[in-house]
Amino acid sequence: MKTRPTRAAIVRAQQALLSRVLLDDDPARECWACGALPPGGIELERAHILAARDGGGVEPSNFFLLCATCHREQPDDAPRDEQVRWLLAHESDVARTWRLTASGARA
Repeated sequence: MKTRPTRAAIVRAQQALLSRVLLDDDPARECWACGALPPGGIELERAHILAARDGGGVEPSNFFLLCATCHREQPDDAPRDEQVRWLLAHESDVARTWRLTASGARA
């Protein structure tokens, strides 16, 4: 059985993508899709971009770091470029809702 990469290795391998994702904290601890910091020391899940069942490997560039909710919502049967678009759009929707909520406006 192949060993999955560490979260730190995934962060290093995904620097180009992470430069486009708005995160407030450490990308090894904050969900790349919704920005959540899992409570109580719960670690983010390593989400395959190309699923292992479809031949996806364990190289760090084949993973996102997602909370459990976003990992379930991830379109993991979609090609990589569509998943990146989902990731960026999901973050934008969540960030927009948070900003509107924080400012007292309606989403």
